[in-house]
Amino acid sequence: RSATNKKVALFGTYGRAGEKRKLEELLLDLVVRGHGSLLVLRGDSGMGKTHILEEIKAIKACITVDGALGARRRFTPTSCTITATTSEIEGKTPFFMWKDIFERCLSPDTQTKLSEHTAHFQPSDAAASSSSRPPAPPTPRQRWQHAVATTISYLYPPGVADQLERRMGCAVEFVIRPQADALLLTDQLVLQHAPLLSPVLPEPIKDNQWTKQLSGEARKEATIHVMARVLELKLGGAHSTLMFDDTHWMDSSSWALLNAVRGRVQPLLLVLTTRPMAETDPNFTKIEAHLKDLESLTELTRPDIDELIRNQLGVTGQVEYTLSSAITTRSGGNPFFAKGFVTSFVEQGVLDISKDTIELAEGMRIADVDFPSSVETLITSRIDRLPVADQMLLKVAAVVACSGTFTEAQLPPMLRAGGLELPADTTILAVLRSLRDADMLSCASTKPGNAAFGFKHASVQTVACHVLSQELKLKLHRAAAEDCEAQYGALAEPSEASGELLQLLA
Repeated sequence: RSATNKKVALFGTYGRAGEKRKLEELLLDLVVRGHGSLLVLRGDSGMGKTHILEEIKAIKACITVDGALGARRRFTPTSCTITATTSEIEGKTPFFMWKDIFERCLSPDTQTKLSEHTAHFQPSDAAASSSSRPPAPPTPRQRWQHAVATTISYLYPPGVADQLERRMGCAVEFVIRPQADALLLTDQLVLQHAPLLSPVLPEPIKDNQWTKQLSGEARKEATIHVMARVLELKLGGAHSTLMFDDTHWMDSSSWALLNAVRGRVQPLLLVLTTRPMAETDPNFTKIEAHLKDLESLTELTRPDIDELIRNQLGVTGQVEYTLSSAITTRSGGNPFFAKGFVTSFVEQGVLDISKDTIELAEGMRIADVDFPSSVETLITSRIDRLPVADQMLLKVAAVVACSGTFTEAQLPPMLRAGGLELPADTTILAVLRSLRDADMLSCASTKPGNAAFGFKHASVQTVACHVLSQELKLKLHRAAAEDCEAQYGALAEPSEASGELLQLLA
């Protein structure tokens, strides 16, 4: 391989220089000047919306580490960035988009205390607590403990953060801004209406004498009010960033809460991604009135596609013009589609990167190359070229995955339910790693025996699920429903734990 086409590790957001400059400005406003704002990124599937959210995390980390890109000003060490996402099915569940945010904000211990305090709450209790001596200010050591806890809680999934907390024997729980928990446990609104937090908690809190009387629209409004209050106490003054991916699937209750949080939590940078919507939620219309920036992600140009191809192949050579033009035209400038073409060509062995240029293999013409007509057709053809074991596990994982993620331990019972077996000389983890190397999956956690993986793109999960036979799909969905009932049946009332969940999900 020539020196001009050497292997390198490249990374970048292609053709999005303007968007990156805007993000840097907004993040500097937030972290350095304490000014919140709202940014909406709009674009079709595969245009790079989710990738830009990852860029926000990277830019904010640079601001934190480098002292606000050179600005001589101190900033809070407990500034945090949280990303929430949903899917077409999960988006029908009220407040689903907020579940992960609240799980990172409220530790199991705090949830237990809220459940205990709210059961016998009287307004005089909160009044007595609020009139008592305020807690002593944290020491420098405690402030850094809180900063570390906050950082870990948004870098890692809640389950992983809990494991790190137990392993390290820390005195502070790994949740966002643990120093604010004392405020939650003395706030009258939170204590009186804590059961209304149940939609976003792992385990529900039983209704107390106050919340039992609420129903319908009054209950919904009270729920939004107390949820916004919790986030105000946890994130207010923390220069936080909340990012919501795929908000075109978000339910109306989540939109209403987002509108409430925008007005109460300051300073706060809100970043929303969405596909073009024929109809918008009324609460989004209210938010649009305060919109600072709306970035519509346009198609990549041919030079951008060249950069993408070099990045995908990990080389530095020039891209042959006819190849570059064909990929740009056939992909419509869609980066996900273009990356899929490149990966497919590599799998088929039609590219030559051994010279100074990236070109088609000897004897190949651009007219001989098969360009699938859609993203779905492209993904289907790539799945068909996978080894049998990889295809099998990818399809099973597509049923198991919640919000695009799943764990290694979830797969064996699903394989048994479907009457499927892997070859004797392979393991589930080996196949998952093979799918990761094929750019179908990404690894979210490497916990021994129960590694967590996610789909590289929602379209991969959708296509993998669609290519399942109807008979196998029913078996797997039934097995998933039985697993849900086994795990959560004990939480339901006796009249509910009688197979209703199984019937609903199967």
